[in-house]
Amino acid sequence: MTNNNKNTATKEEQMKRKKRDELGIKKKLTARDLIHFYMPASLMNKYILPHVNDEFTKALENRQGAQITFHDGDTHTTHHRYIFKQSDNSYVLVWHPAFVKRRQLKEGDEIGLHWFKTNSKLVLLFSLLERGNQTAPCSTSCKLQPLIYLPTKLRS
Repeated sequence: MTNNNKNTATKEEQMKRKKRDELGIKKKLTARDLIHFYMPASLMNKYILPHVNDEFTKALENRQGAQITFHDGDTHTTHHRYIFKQSDNSYVLVWHPAFVKRRQLKEGDEIGLHWFKTNSKLVLLFSLLERGNQTAPCSTSCKLQPLIYLPTKLRS
């Protein structure tokens, strides 16, 4: 490997590390997560609930749940999903089985989530960080800040 290739590889690794650091919630998927994504209350309390209003918090606790905008930062696709509070105080993100299949998510994959506000909208940014013991392929989104690579319709 030439010195230039080493520098490029190092920069790519730095971008991947930066991407991981930006995503506050990191979790290795369990078999249960492949059906519905389960999030402990500690992660919700630290990373998500400080960014939502009372109306959203109340919606989490009712049977219909709270609708969220879920953006896949790797494929640049946006989905509208629901999140619920469970009786054990954990939270469940209902993602579509087609999403799990399309992304080929498996038990042991590590994902990252970051909740942020863009103007008047709250968006949950998703990214696949690692596949089992391998680093996931990094698309061009690895080099960009979450607010930059959101579709224009989500920024307003």
